[in-house]
Amino acid sequence: MSRSSVSLIRAVAGGATGSAALLAANQAAYAAGVTDLDLGEVLGWSFVRGDQALSTPGRRKLAGFAWYAASGSALVPLLYWLGFRAMGGASAARGLGLGIVHYLAAALLLAVTEPPVPRKADGDGRPMGEFLRHYGGLERTANLAGHLAYGALIGAVTGRS
Repeated sequence: MSRSSVSLIRAVAGGATGSAALLAANQAAYAAGVTDLDLGEVLGWSFVRGDQALSTPGRRKLAGFAWYAASGSALVPLLYWLGFRAMGGASAARGLGLGIVHYLAAALLLAVTEPPVPRKADGDGRPMGEFLRHYGGLERTANLAGHLAYGALIGAVTGRS
């Protein structure tokens, strides 16, 4: 097997691991009431417009989980791998740089797929849990930290010799 194939397999494995960890952390925070941002639900809104079959919350969340798994375990790691190839190699530091780009792209995706109405009656836009409401940008900071960790993990695993 070529070095290029091995590094692609490593990128996908790192992406799958990172995606699973981030989704588990999001769902734990959501269940604990620390955040109202349910990634499965929010990403599921991407598939609702014009499709009544996905208009129920359970189906919408399942569609969001499927999209998150496919993108975070295959599509995004492939983009990281291509980025590492363009930069001449993979490393955790280069993964951090791509993690920033990934964070900005994810923020754009969430902005265009945000539910048309807040989940909580007392908030505007994407709502945050009571805890985060009092601590401002903690949710955005956690989101950035997650993307940086994801990028560093893929970079470290992909660059391993």
